[in-house]
Amino acid sequence: MSIKRLIEAVRKVLVVLLLLTFFWQTRKAFIFRFEVFDYLIPFVYLSDIFIVLLLVLETIQSPTWIFKSIVLKNKVASTGVALLFVSIVASIVFQKNLLLSAYVYKALKLLILWLFINFIPTLVERYSTKKVMTLLSVGLLPLLLLGAIEMLLGHSLSLKLLGEWAFSKQMPGISTISLGSFSILRPYATFPHPNLFGAVMGIFSIYWLVRFVSADYVVKKRLAKYLVIVFVFGVFISFSRTAWLGLALAFTYVVRASRLKAPLFTAKPGVWKIVTFLVVIMTIILFRFNQLFGADSLSLLRRWELDKIAFKVWLKNPALGVGLNQFLLVLDEYWVRVGLLRFSQPVHNIYLMILAELGGIGLLGMVLVLYSAIVRAWNKLPIWLRAVWIFILVTGLLDHYWWTLQQGLLVLSLTLGFSFASMNTDEKA
Repeated sequence: MSIKRLIEAVRKVLVVLLLLTFFWQTRKAFIFRFEVFDYLIPFVYLSDIFIVLLLVLETIQSPTWIFKSIVLKNKVASTGVALLFVSIVASIVFQKNLLLSAYVYKALKLLILWLFINFIPTLVERYSTKKVMTLLSVGLLPLLLLGAIEMLLGHSLSLKLLGEWAFSKQMPGISTISLGSFSILRPYATFPHPNLFGAVMGIFSIYWLVRFVSADYVVKKRLAKYLVIVFVFGVFISFSRTAWLGLALAFTYVVRASRLKAPLFTAKPGVWKIVTFLVVIMTIILFRFNQLFGADSLSLLRRWELDKIAFKVWLKNPALGVGLNQFLLVLDEYWVRVGLLRFSQPVHNIYLMILAELGGIGLLGMVLVLYSAIVRAWNKLPIWLRAVWIFILVTGLLDHYWWTLQQGLLVLSLTLGFSFASMNTDEKA
């Protein structure tokens, strides 16, 4: 076997392994072993290793591939990335008291993911979006099952190979939902938090809904229908209000954009069964949102205070922010004036997070990247990708995981890559 064929064979295996394990949290502490803040723990993930290996193989086979990337040739996106780069690098020069290890770790992460974004159009060209999303779905289904089992048992299964850590609903800080007198563990599976679990399930609910709507064959339509049901179930059991809201808006867009006139699902159970099911679901959803003004009012108050702190941090450093991955390190300086118990969490808004850490220059860079990938490409994006962007942009206003957590960054990178790939293709699903 020639070297070229060997590289091609290894690359195919790596692609499959990456996509099937994309949402695993298998990881190892990377160089520095501090664990003061959850979101600053520098881990190297299994997905990082697979991505780097793929990039290395691509470079061996085609050393100039990055310079031919359609993403790099996009002037608006490249300008945005350049501004982000300037903001990140300038922090080293102008910001004092940076925790260098946290800064370097996040900078390396973003560099690897930017190269991955450039690689995704090539990945789509070779394997198609459908194959990529199908393999990702196959890898995600066992994690949904794992999350459901955790809810039933009230504790994890400690499947460390997948990156599931040991916890139970009795542990402090573990997220539970109270339904009357019952306390139920929210599903984590291999995700750091149930909100991210729900968000990822939402992304795939959107994709398979559009596949269901556009399917030509009965078998494909039936498979897509069942996957929609399964992934929507995953969103529901996450009890993530942000995921529920994002999914409702995304589904509304899909229905309008697809000009659907018939019911989405062809099954015909009795009307009373449908009504009963909807009443139960809506009762739970309304109860969950009502908790924002009752049992969960402290969560709402904390998020509001974090938003205000992020804005204050930016006002102190309007051009460059406080530095990449440094928000948590300055949080206590502002939180002591809040009058609430110490709460070491990133601001639950990715736009404010970027503004606080990278300043106006960094936020402008991110806006330009998103503008090129969404607004300029909108008419070329398939319906499912438009709906996914609606979901990400809305949930990004209410949580931080697209910018701070491994699986969130991977999903954001993948979505950006799909958008840039869509500019060069007529593929619709």
